[in-house]
Amino acid sequence: MISGLALDIDDTLAHTGHDRFHEMRELFGDPGFPFEDLHKYHDLASDTWMSDEANQRKMQKVHENEYYKNISLVPWAHETVGHIHSQIPFSCYITMRPQDVLQWTEERLTKHGFPQLPIIARPISLPRDDRHQWKASTLYELYQEWVTGII
Repeated sequence: MISGLALDIDDTLAHTGHDRFHEMRELFGDPGFPFEDLHKYHDLASDTWMSDEANQRKMQKVHENEYYKNISLVPWAHETVGHIHSQIPFSCYITMRPQDVLQWTEERLTKHGFPQLPIIARPISLPRDDRHQWKASTLYELYQEWVTGII
């Protein structure tokens, strides 16, 4: 595998958090602040959207290929990736998306002209709550081998 940067997908290339915020607002009510302030008021959004129904909806959606079909791209993501890739190679994508949505993820990246690279995704058997630890330990291992940084 080529030594280079790892490229994150969600909230780097795809507007996943933004689109999920608007979907949750539509389904379960307005948390009382705009998406841009989510980092300030995350606990309020959690209180608004932590019902059993909301949690079940979130868990179900994350494993549906169709869910990722409609996520918008971060503005200028394609152009920025192209510019960086012309200067520094990318070695892979890394995502906390589960492996069962890799087919759609790969098709979407190809459709939008992003570089064809291996995609490292969270194992399906790994609980969603462990995704941050998984990503950190995976990146640590990759740094030892062939990843030189992450975007």
